[in-house]
Amino acid sequence: MGVLLASLAAPLAAMFDFDIKVGLDGTSPTVTPAPPNVHAHFNPTPAHHLGGLVAVLLIALILKTGWLATCLLYALLKPQRLRQGGQILAAGMLKSFLIGLLAFLCYLVFAIILVAMLKRTHLALALWIPLVICYFYQLLSGSAMLYLHLGEKLLANLASPHLGSSLWAVACGGMLVLALGFLFPIGYLLWALLGAACLGASTRTLLSPRPATGISAPA
Repeated sequence: MGVLLASLAAPLAAMFDFDIKVGLDGTSPTVTPAPPNVHAHFNPTPAHHLGGLVAVLLIALILKTGWLATCLLYALLKPQRLRQGGQILAAGMLKSFLIGLLAFLCYLVFAIILVAMLKRTHLALALWIPLVICYFYQLLSGSAMLYLHLGEKLLANLASPHLGSSLWAVACGGMLVLALGFLFPIGYLLWALLGAACLGASTRTLLSPRPATGISAPA
């Protein structure tokens, strides 16, 4: 009988981390906590840290590549606006930076107002969608303009035969800016400064008259 009780109690003991001992003479079972599992706590090794770092860098590379690809798509769809924004940045980077800071503050104020409105009405939740779309569109278009501006300077210094191609300029400038993001923490500071210039260039382009349609599409 004791053997039968022991066989029935074994699965419960394994499930709840207890040792259940039943005497062979039919005495009452005794329940004692199981010894602590030495493998319960995971101790990461340097190989695990390295693997995590590689995974983070791979994810960052995928996101940056997708962002650059989206900027190239903007260059194909809006060549006139792209060229106009590049000319605005070439004429005054500092002015674009200051206007970008002002635009960012405006977005921040609107976001704070919407957060305060959420406590009173759920309509503010619907207003978040156009706000986020406008912000990312400005950041995307401004990034493409900045990549064009920097890429043209880079291609001119290298005397590249691709000088004059908007797509090549956006690609080269984009790879240069995105590579700066891996220089922690200086890269993040440069990203913040260039991000303000992107917002400023996009804002100035939206407030400027539309360019003439005679500008050719990017090669």
